[in-house]
Amino acid sequence: MKKIIIFLMVILFCASLNTVMAKKSTDSNVILIDDMSKMNNSLGGRCAVYQRHPSRAGFSKVSQKRDGKEDKVLKIRFDKKGEGGPYGQGGWCGYYTIVKKGKKFLDLTGFKKLTLWVKGEQGGEKFKVGIADQQYESMGDSAKSDDISNYLKDKKITTQWQKAEIPLEDIFVEWTQIASLAINFETDLYENGAAKGTVYIDDIQFEK
Repeated sequence: MKKIIIFLMVILFCASLNTVMAKKSTDSNVILIDDMSKMNNSLGGRCAVYQRHPSRAGFSKVSQKRDGKEDKVLKIRFDKKGEGGPYGQGGWCGYYTIVKKGKKFLDLTGFKKLTLWVKGEQGGEKFKVGIADQQYESMGDSAKSDDISNYLKDKKITTQWQKAEIPLEDIFVEWTQIASLAINFETDLYENGAAKGTVYIDDIQFEK
């Protein structure tokens, strides 16, 4: 009898899990890019930093409290220099995540905004969000949003979680051919082109 009860409990658990996954996968109004629960993103794509000396960056996925609950989030450390390297502007650094699968690009027809949750270790950190379509990918670059501060309720990154909502119309790319997303610590954001700090990001997704 005990074995039968355990077997039935396993069946019920699997059925409920499948229901949750089905609800998630059939929500045509949202494409979840990364909930930070795995080292790869939620689409199976690779995540990594890019950097050019003397600037540097590093990332990890760590536990943090959000809305009173423990959650896995993205932690990015950056040290953007203002001098040296190519062009004498200190090089460059950031983080990127691949959203295409093989040669199949992500089609975002009908989607209106990119959203993500963000906070800083000190507050006042700055970055831009980059989107690469097929053309930008071939150049090793991306089209950039405005400073993330412009999309936050408090108009700046603070030490508390805030949701950023970036209208896709702010970024000029071919939305049927999206290859990757990036967090860019750009020279023009900082006095003398230099800054260092740590930002935390969670739940990157596209919404209609």
